[in-house]
Amino acid sequence: MALIKCNECGSDMSDKAESCPNCGAENKIIFCPECGEKIINNQNICPKCGMEIKLQKNNRKKFIKDLILMIMLDIVGIISIFWGYSLSYQGKQIDYKYYGGDAYTGIQQAAADIGNNINELGKLICNGLKAILIVNGITTIIVSTNIFIKRKEQENGFN
Repeated sequence: MALIKCNECGSDMSDKAESCPNCGAENKIIFCPECGEKIINNQNICPKCGMEIKLQKNNRKKFIKDLILMIMLDIVGIISIFWGYSLSYQGKQIDYKYYGGDAYTGIQQAAADIGNNINELGKLICNGLKAILIVNGITTIIVSTNIFIKRKEQENGFN
């Protein structure tokens, strides 16, 4: 058993203690990312391989904040995906038959053709919006999760 200094208050404590008896700060034991050697709070150089260790204070609030942010972004992504899947175009196809060659019938047919073209354009726009919402949702989930994992890796010294 060895005495070490607490990172929070500086008082002496056992390296085996789970927390500081003076201030209650957690006795954080980490492992060297290079060789896997056990490293105690106040060591900033690995005793086995000599690698410099960046010590991070236990920041539970930051972790919770990052986690909440990731969850919120994931929820936005999931809503976007479901919204995209649920979209459907409600337009109607107009089906006029071709009649004789008089002007009135020709105008009716032209109006039906324009209506059908607008209907097809509406379907195309709706499908495009569906694709955008779904891709945006998936991308949001992947990016937010990836950012959270990268932050955790950086905090633990795995660059």
